Amino acid sequence: MKKFSLIFLNTLLLFFIINLAISFTWPIYSKFKSKKHQYTDEQVKNLNLSEENLNILYDELWRNYDKFAYLPFVGHTETKRVGKFVDFDEASGRKVLRPQNCNHNVYLYGGSTMFGYNVINKETIAQHLQNILGNNYCIFNHSINK
Repeated sequence: MKKFSLIFLNTLLLFFIINLAISFTWPIYSKFKSKKHQYTDEQVKNLNLSEENLNILYDELWRNYDKFAYLPFVGHTETKRVGKFVDFDEASGRKVLRPQNCNHNVYLYGGSTMFGYNVINKETIAQHLQNILGNNYCIFNHSINK
């Protein structure tokens, strides 16, 4: 019984020491790892951005971002974002370069593909649709990552 108690105590002590070491080194590891984007080589090629801009885009879309709002008749939506590549507000949705005065409004809803995750504002489906339809239509992108 003494051997079992000694082995159990040593195992418990080793477990405690390892967890203590992890808790002190984890913030350093996380900070080091979080400075670089997580895009694959194919995504980097398709995005055609510098390493610095890839890191900015990744920060704006994914890091420390888990805030959503609820709107009646819409459901869950993103909260306000203002950045170099990603802009969103409740009234206009994801930023689309559209004319001031339009004859028709088109509202887009959907998931992450429609929102344009991992692409900059000017490369979203909504922006391409705005470019195709021209000045008679105003496109509003109210999608969300579901």
